[in-house]
Amino acid sequence: MGRRPRDEDPREILLDTATRLFCRDGVNCTGLNRLLAEAGVARKTLYEQFGSKQNLLKEVLERDGHRWMEWFESRLDALPGTGADRVAGVFDILEDWFLHEEFYGCPFVNTVAEHDKRADEYRRMALNHRDSIRRAIIRLLRDEGFPRPEELGEQLTILVDGATVTAMVTRTASAARETRAIAEVLLRSQQPVRQTCGAEHHGTA
Repeated sequence: MGRRPRDEDPREILLDTATRLFCRDGVNCTGLNRLLAEAGVARKTLYEQFGSKQNLLKEVLERDGHRWMEWFESRLDALPGTGADRVAGVFDILEDWFLHEEFYGCPFVNTVAEHDKRADEYRRMALNHRDSIRRAIIRLLRDEGFPRPEELGEQLTILVDGATVTAMVTRTASAARETRAIAEVLLRSQQPVRQTCGAEHHGTA
């Protein structure tokens, strides 16, 4: 592919190239020679910047996870409506993600799947990322006044997990719509506190 212009940051070039190849083709299927050829940088540069392919992978995951959470939380904040309609919108956000041409599943889950399941490091990174998603959903549930937000947040996060893996395997976005329907059933069974209080007040008027 040729060398990159000298004024480009080789670290960012390696991160961008590794992100694309690791997510699309897998970590183990992306050899160093191919990675370096597509990045247009020398092997020495990779070792100077990251020390190893494994360290490069960790930085790819950390950067990608941070960027994804920024995007996800900004979309959460912009969800329209109130109550169950707004919370169910989480799965509309997922549908937009699934429809993106560069969607290849969750890189954290994919990385765990490719490595020794007894190895804690990648699993811990995946769990931290998942917990960030769960906490963001819990915050939304609290904002909308739902009771037991931690319990409901975990249930919705499991739906997010399942939808993401299904979308990766099927290469369609239909899982987002199906899990939204399941989420709506869950949300109807857990009326927001402020709605319940309002209903009680109305009934005694």
